[in-house]
Amino acid sequence: MVDYDKNLSAASAQLRVVLDTTVNGIIGLDSEGMVQVINPAARHMLAGKSESTPFSWPSPIKFLDIADMHPLDASSDPINRALAGQILKGETHLMTRLGQVENRYVRISSAIVSDPTSPLRTVIVLDDVSLLEKNRQQIERKGRLDALGQLTGGIAHDFNNLLATILYAMQLTRADNISERSDRVLATALKAVERGRDLTGRLLAFAKRQPGLERSRPLSETFAEFEALARPAIEETVEISLAAPNPELLVYCDHGQLDNALLNLVLNSRDAIMRSGKGSKIMIKARAIDEVDVDLLLRRENPHAYITQGMREEHAEDVARHDAKAYRYVEISVTDDGPGMSEEVKSRAIDPFFTTKDSNSGTGLGLSMVYGFIQHSDGELRIYSEMGFGTTIRLILPRGTPENEREGPMVRLPARQGQGQRILVVEDEPSLLAVMEDLLMELGFNFVPATSGAEALKIIENGDEVDLVLTDIVMPGGIGGFELANRIRLLREDVPIVYMSGYTGFTSAEMGDVVAPLLQKPCPPVELAEVLSNALANSKSSI
Repeated sequence: MVDYDKNLSAASAQLRVVLDTTVNGIIGLDSEGMVQVINPAARHMLAGKSESTPFSWPSPIKFLDIADMHPLDASSDPINRALAGQILKGETHLMTRLGQVENRYVRISSAIVSDPTSPLRTVIVLDDVSLLEKNRQQIERKGRLDALGQLTGGIAHDFNNLLATILYAMQLTRADNISERSDRVLATALKAVERGRDLTGRLLAFAKRQPGLERSRPLSETFAEFEALARPAIEETVEISLAAPNPELLVYCDHGQLDNALLNLVLNSRDAIMRSGKGSKIMIKARAIDEVDVDLLLRRENPHAYITQGMREEHAEDVARHDAKAYRYVEISVTDDGPGMSEEVKSRAIDPFFTTKDSNSGTGLGLSMVYGFIQHSDGELRIYSEMGFGTTIRLILPRGTPENEREGPMVRLPARQGQGQRILVVEDEPSLLAVMEDLLMELGFNFVPATSGAEALKIIENGDEVDLVLTDIVMPGGIGGFELANRIRLLREDVPIVYMSGYTGFTSAEMGDVVAPLLQKPCPPVELAEVLSNALANSKSSI
C-alpha cells in the first residue's frame, strides 16, 4: 500500500509539472460551470485569474465570431456548448479580456469527463493561435485584394471601351451641322465622359492593368490643391487643417490616386466624428523620412535590417546591402480626434467590403483601395488608433527627384550615440519593449524596462538611477503617460520626459504641466537617438 501511495504521489507530481509547464491552457469545469482545475497558462489567458479553485467562469471573458467580430450568443458560446455535452474540435474564436489592450485568438477543444467519481463535467483546452490567425488573415486579405483587383480591372476595361464608343459618337455628332444648344449639351456630356475615362484609368492602375501614372511632384502643391478639394466636403462643425510641407519635399506616385486616397481618409474621419459625436478636428501633415523605421519582427530576425516587413520582397536588396544606403520616403499622416478604433476594427480595416457604417453609408472599399494604391506605389500604410482619443493613418511613399524620377538609395545618416545614460522605457507591449532594449543598447544607452505606469512610478520612488523617461501615452492599469509624467515631476524635477505614441493627435494642452517631445511610434533609430540626446542635453543645460 505504501508503494502504491508513493507511485500515486509521484504520478500526481509529474502530472502537475506537465500542467504547469505546458503552453496550452487547460481548464476543468464542473456541471455548474465552476472552474475546478486550471493550469498557469490558462490563468494567464483568462487575464491573470489568481483566485483559488473552485471559482466561477470570469464574466469579463467573452468570445467573438472571427467572421463579423460580434459577440457569440449563449447558444453559440463554446463554453456553454462544452458544458452541454458537445465535443469541440479545434474551433477558432476571438477571446476578449476586459482591461486588455489586445485580444487573442484561441483554438478551443473539449472532452467530456465520463468518470462518475469526478466532479468535472468537461475539460477545455485553449491554444493561443493569435500569430497563426493573423498570418492567415493577411494571406486571405491579399487574396481578396487580388480578386478585387481582377474584378475591378475587368469591369474598368469593359467600361472604358463603352466610354470610348460614346466619346467617338459624340465627337462625330458635333462635327455635323447641329444647333448651338445641342452643341452645348454634347460638350457637357463629353466632359462627363472624360471624367469617367479618368476614373477608369485610376481603377485600371489600381488593378495593375496599365502602368501607373507616377511622377515626381512637390508635396506642397498637392496639399494646396487638395485643401481646395476637401474643404467643401467637410461640415462646418469639423475643422480641417493642413500643415504646409517643405516646398523641396518631392513625392513620387500617381498624384490622382494620392488625392483619392487622402479624400477617402478625410471622409472616413469626418464620418467617424459625425457618427459618434466625439471630436471636431482633422489634421493632415507630412514629414520626410531619411530611414524607414524597422519592423519589429524583422529586426528580431536580422538586427542589421532597416526596412519594413511590407517592403521586404520589393527591396530584398536593401537587406543584403552593406553600403550604408537606404531609400528615403515621405510620410503623410491624417489624424482625427474622433472615437478611435477597437483592436478588432483595426485588424479588419483594410479588408474589402468591411465597414462600420450602416448599409446606406458605405461600401467598405475606401480603405482597401487606399491600401492597394500604397502597395502598388511601393509604400506602406499604417494605422494607429487609441479608443477615446482618435486615429492616425500614415501613408509612406517614395521620394521623388526634380528629374521626375524616383530617388535612388541615399547614404544613411549616422545615429548619435549615447554615453551609457539609463533610459526608463515604459511600454505595455512586450514585443516592442524587447526591441527597444536592443535598439537603445545599440545606440549606446542603458535600458530600464517598465510594463506599466505603476511599475515605472515605483522605480522612481525607490530612487533607482534614471537619466530619462521614455513613456507610451495610452496604457492599461490606470496610469497613462501624461499622468505618469506629472507624478514623476513631483518626485524628480531633473528627469527629462519624452512621450511616444503611434497616434499623433495629442496636444500640449493634454500633456498638462509636463510638455515634452512626442515621438511617433515606432521611429527610426536616427530620430530616436536625436530626440533622446537633445532631451538629455537640454536637461543638463537647465540645471
